[in-house]
This record gives sequence, C-alpha cells and structure tokens, in this order.
Amino acid sequence: MSGNDLGSHIEASFFAHRKLIGLLGIIVPIILLCGDIFIFGADQIRSSLSAYYHSQMTSVFSAIICVMGVFLITYKGYDKKDYIVSTLAGVGAIGLGLFPTAISLTDPLPIHKDSVGFMVNNLVHLSFVFLFFASLAYMSYFQFTKTNHKNQVTNEKTKRNIIYKLCALVMVSVGMILLLIKTNDYLSAFFLQYKPVFFGEVIAIWAFGVSWAIKGQAMLKDHHPIIKSG
Repeated sequence: MSGNDLGSHIEASFFAHRKLIGLLGIIVPIILLCGDIFIFGADQIRSSLSAYYHSQMTSVFSAIICVMGVFLITYKGYDKKDYIVSTLAGVGAIGLGLFPTAISLTDPLPIHKDSVGFMVNNLVHLSFVFLFFASLAYMSYFQFTKTNHKNQVTNEKTKRNIIYKLCALVMVSVGMILLLIKTNDYLSAFFLQYKPVFFGEVIAIWAFGVSWAIKGQAMLKDHHPIIKSG
C-alpha cells in the first residue's frame, strides 16, 4: 500500500468512526422508546432517557451508552485536545451507564428520595450528564470548527461550521433550560406532564449525533480536495 493510499485509508477510518458515534447518538432515543412501547408494552414515555435504565430496556440502555463511551474514548482526533475532550465525553457516557438516575418521576422509586443513597446517586449522575454534554458541546463549537488550512476553507466547511456551532448552542441551551426546570418546584410541577427532561435530552443527544455525523462528512462532504479533515 502506497503512502497516499495509507493516508486515505486512515482518513476514511476517521470519518467512519465519527459517523458511527453520531449514528449511536441519533438512534439511542428511538431504540429505547420503540423497544419499551412496542416490545415490552409500556403505555407512556419515561420521564427521561436515563429512566429507561429502570425499565425492561435496562440492558439495551447500558450497552448502547457504554459502547458510545468506548467509541468516544478511542477517538484520537487530530490533536491532543481532541483526544482529551472526547475522552472526557466518553467517561461521562460510561458514567451515565453505570450511575443512571435514581428516580423516574412516573415510575416506582428504586430507593427512597430522602435517603443519602438517592442524593449521592443523583449528584453523581448529574455530574456525568454535565461532563458528557459539556464536553460534546465544547468539541462541536471549538474543535470541529478548526481547519488546517485557515485561508482555504470550502463552502461545505463553512456550512458545517455553522451547524457545529448551532448543535453546540442547542446542547448548552437545553441543558440550561432543564437545569432551571429541575431546580424550580413550580416549573417542575407545571411541566411534569409534558416530559421536559425526556424531550430535552432527546433534542440534546440528537444535536450531538448530527454534529458528529456531519463531522464524518455524512452530509455536506467537501467536493474540493483542499479540506479533508473538517
């Protein structure tokens, strides 16, 4: 294999890795929701994505989240910061799989809500949620928008950068809204029936999935040979 062929093969592997991570992010909510309702006969949407750990989809939830974490940790990227940030996101994902939410607002509580175990578990869970989405948002906004050719950016790269930033802003905005709802008793009671945490997490994880899928050039692929890493 020539040097050029090897370089093309490595680059194709980068793109495939990114697309796979993005695909996992996009399909997670679909698999959990459809499996719970159509296979196990659930009659309503759970209060959050993490709440599916307390459903009959628990093994699927843990497996997909942990696999996603492994793919993020093994993603090397193009510089050391890429590797560090994606590793932090991967640790956050695996943490979500190992320390899921201790409460499902519409399901029986696995442990009493006033117990020390409940409070510690939820604190650990929320810490991993923050680490996961904060790392992904940072990567989408600051890392994905970089290029090795500052003065030679294709039209497709420009469009991708806009989407990367929008996806990052969606993740941050959703996180702030959910934090406000969860810390305000009035808002929590008002929005409870609308499953704000579930739909907010779905929007955020889809934004993450779209960002990584586009990073893998599943869409808006460069037609000009100058930019190959964007």
